[in-house]
Amino acid sequence: MSNRQIMQLDEASWAGALNCLTLALFKGAIGWLGGSRVLLSDALFSAGDAIYALAGRMPGRPPVRSGKTARTKRKQTGNGLLMIAVLSLILVWGAAQSIAVSVRSLMGSTFTAPHYAAGMAAILSIGINEALFHNQFRQAGRSETRNKLLADRRLSLFSSIIVVIGVVCAMTGDLLDNDVLLEFDPAAAIVVGILVLWKVGRMLYETIIHASTVPEPEYDTQQQQMMETIQRVYGVITVEELQIADRGSKLAVYAQISVNPRISMHEAVEIAGRAKVLLLRRFSYIQEAEVRVMPYDSGYPYKSNYEIKNQDETLLQ
Repeated sequence: MSNRQIMQLDEASWAGALNCLTLALFKGAIGWLGGSRVLLSDALFSAGDAIYALAGRMPGRPPVRSGKTARTKRKQTGNGLLMIAVLSLILVWGAAQSIAVSVRSLMGSTFTAPHYAAGMAAILSIGINEALFHNQFRQAGRSETRNKLLADRRLSLFSSIIVVIGVVCAMTGDLLDNDVLLEFDPAAAIVVGILVLWKVGRMLYETIIHASTVPEPEYDTQQQQMMETIQRVYGVITVEELQIADRGSKLAVYAQISVNPRISMHEAVEIAGRAKVLLLRRFSYIQEAEVRVMPYDSGYPYKSNYEIKNQDETLLQ
C-alpha cells in the first residue's frame, strides 16, 4: 500500500470520527432540549462510534514502512490505548448515568413526553447514519473492513429503531394520555444504554487483541530491497548507509553510497541522481530521497561494475 493510500485511509478515519461526533452532539442537544432520555442515550451511542473509529485507526492502520524502532512503536501504541481507555471510561460513566436516571423515571409516578423535535431528530438520524455508512462502505477497499462496517451498521440500525420506537410511542402516549406508552422513552433509553456498554466492551476487547497481535513491519527486508535497488545503479560500488525516516505524512530515505574515487564530481552527482530517481520510482510510498556520495575505499577486495567496464579482464587458464 502506498503512502498516499495510507494518508487517504487516515483522512477517511478522521472524517468518520468527526461525523459521528457531530451527530452525537446533535442528538444530545435535541435530546436535552426536547426532554428525550432515549435520544440522549443514542447520542452516547454515536459518541461510541466516534471512539470506535479512532480505535480502528490506531491498531488497524497499515504499517508505515519507516525506520522507527520497536520501542517507539510500542510507546505510541500504549499512548493510543490509554487515550481510548480514558474515552471509553467517560462513555461508560455516561451510559451508566443514563440507565440509572431512566430506571428512576420508570419507578416514579409522573412521565413527561418528549418534544416533537426529538421525534424528527430520531428519524433524521437514521438517514444520516445510512448516508455515513454508504460513504464509508465505498471508501473501504478490503472485504474485512466492509464486513466490519456491515456488522456495525446492523447494531447502529437496531439502536436507531429502538430510539424511534421509544420517542414515537412516548409522543403517542402524550396525545392519548396513556402512561404505558409514555414509559417507552425511558425504557428504550435503558436498552440503548446497555447497547452502549456492550459496544464499549467489544471495542476495548478488539483494540487490545488487535494491538497485541499486529506484527511489526519488516523494516530490515525493506532496507535490504532498497540497498539492492541502489546497488544496481551503474557506478555505485557499495551502499555504506541507508536510513528510513517518517516525517509525519512524508516518508524520506537517506542513503550514502561509495563511488570510484577517480571519477569527477560531476559524474558522482549524476550517479547519486540516478540512484535517487530509481528509489522514488521503485518504491512509490517514498516521497523524499537524499543520496550522499563518498569515495570508495580501495581496501575492499572487489570492484564495481563501473571499474570492470573500463578494465581488461584476464581469465586464468
